[in-house]
Amino acid sequence: REPLPRRAELLLLLLILGLAVFFRLYDLDIRVPLLFYDEAGQGLDALDLLAGHPSLFFPRSFGKEPLYIYLVVPFVALLGRTILAVRLPAALVGSLTVLATYLLVRELFRPEGEQRSQRMAIFTALLLALSFWHITLSRIGFRANSLPLIVALSFLFLWRGLRTRRLRWYLLSGLLLGLALYTYLAARFLPFF
Repeated sequence: REPLPRRAELLLLLLILGLAVFFRLYDLDIRVPLLFYDEAGQGLDALDLLAGHPSLFFPRSFGKEPLYIYLVVPFVALLGRTILAVRLPAALVGSLTVLATYLLVRELFRPEGEQRSQRMAIFTALLLALSFWHITLSRIGFRANSLPLIVALSFLFLWRGLRTRRLRWYLLSGLLLGLALYTYLAARFLPFF
């Protein structure tokens, strides 16, 4: 069997990404019309940043990693004190995770041939785009939502570095691995993997 033509693969990927975005954005601020405790804390921390109090440690809720809070800031600045402003970054990050996962799987299966790499990447992206748990968690403004995206990109660049032996891919992988420590507590286990 031959691999799909590049145009057909791109069309399938765009369709999958469209599904991912739709399921993560549809009625985002209406389905659960109240913020969870952690979401509200992230919104308050974003307001603190907008008030001119920069920080890398946020003591509210016993301390939090800052990346997601910094992602919330422009949305709060643009959309105000709304549920959408706190949840929209998580939905966008979740949608980007589907793309990053596609690229990672494409890179992982590249040695097994173009057709296998292409089919595995499309299938995996479709599963993630339609995954109940990933959709649900991407619709809640939790800081942990940014970890899968950063990890997928870090591993993508690591595998690309191993394949090409180019220093820039190793550097990007290391940079993202370091950035992962600012997403969620579980990132501290990444160096062991």
